[in-house]
Amino acid sequence: EMEATGSARSCSSVPVTLLSGFLGGGKTTLLRHVLENRRGLKVAVIVNDMAELNFDAELVQMDAVLRADDNLDVVEFSNGCVCCERSELADAIRELCSGTKEFDHIIIESTGMADPAATAKTFGLQRAAHLDAVVTVVDAHSFFANLNSIDVVRKQRSAKENNKTDKRSLALLMAEQVEFANVVIVNKVDLVGKNELERVVASVKALNPSARVFETTRSTVPLKEVLGTGLFEYDGEAASAETETEHEHEHEHKTAVGVETLEGLTYSPKSYGVSSFVFRSRRPFHPMRLHRLLKCSDEPLPGVVRSKGTSWLASHDFFKTEWASAGTYFEIRPSQPWFCYIHEKHWGHVDRDKVLADFVDGVGDRRQEIVIIGTHLDETKLTAVLNSCLLTDGEFAAGPESWSKLEGADEWSS
Repeated sequence: EMEATGSARSCSSVPVTLLSGFLGGGKTTLLRHVLENRRGLKVAVIVNDMAELNFDAELVQMDAVLRADDNLDVVEFSNGCVCCERSELADAIRELCSGTKEFDHIIIESTGMADPAATAKTFGLQRAAHLDAVVTVVDAHSFFANLNSIDVVRKQRSAKENNKTDKRSLALLMAEQVEFANVVIVNKVDLVGKNELERVVASVKALNPSARVFETTRSTVPLKEVLGTGLFEYDGEAASAETETEHEHEHEHKTAVGVETLEGLTYSPKSYGVSSFVFRSRRPFHPMRLHRLLKCSDEPLPGVVRSKGTSWLASHDFFKTEWASAGTYFEIRPSQPWFCYIHEKHWGHVDRDKVLADFVDGVGDRRQEIVIIGTHLDETKLTAVLNSCLLTDGEFAAGPESWSKLEGADEWSS
């Protein structure tokens, strides 16, 4: 339990906990647990639900009524997704803090399809409150089903919320929700066996080595682990206050912590079978061979939970491609032109020495640089599999004009 200590905090420094996670994972159960055990802590709750009926908000509000709780304010946020409508979210927070009541803490329960990295940007120039922690709740029972889902986000949204242009995959969204968290609650552990739970926890730690991970039933966790933690650290990107409408943030998941190598951790990755390595090459992928590996295999890269980085596809030689995977879902899409194809005077405000450090004679900065994270990885075998998808010596020598006509080029055209 957590007790209020002293008077309420000043509204200029109210800490905020952001609850993230898929639908049905246990966010509302966690919220109710916190509210029922906070012992006098003055809390405001913002509940984001895109359905026509904000059932979660009504549920929390009724709990407060039944307990005659005057230290709780519940705000329904039904104007859109909190990660998209950040200006509206900022207005709601300012309104709470400018009222007659003072609060010790604000809790935001986001919709299951929200991106916490984008939501965090609300607090970049927010003077009324600051982000204290991002807490992601995952359902142990459905974790791997979601991680391997081929669905896209728009299929899971309500009719009101639906955005036909939102093509983010559920697998990548869940991975990013875990990666950006300070605290991950692996919930519903009573619904899985010991071995399955170990696999889930290992995968979570692979996605986010620095997060605090708790295994729970009904989201029961000590309140000190989710309130007043001081765990969230701002960086330039998370603190950006630029406003987006709709789902422009689908290209912005750069602040995720789970795609780095696993050096300097406070726990032993080996105890969970977790490891990582970086696949590097100065030769492009053959479009058809890569397609057959990633799209036509039941388990393309055994043991890989997450991979992310820059790739070089021969048929799309001018552009670097963004490589991202979660579970068995893979996404490769064109990004920016390689620097070697841009005249140096048009490079803009970049660190020239850093860019040139990536240059190799005859190749420029074109390369494969992909972080591979997973459990019980066979680095030698995985490297060999990826190498088998690269151009052969003869194909490489034929040059870019020939590469554009390679079999399978159209498989990556969308």
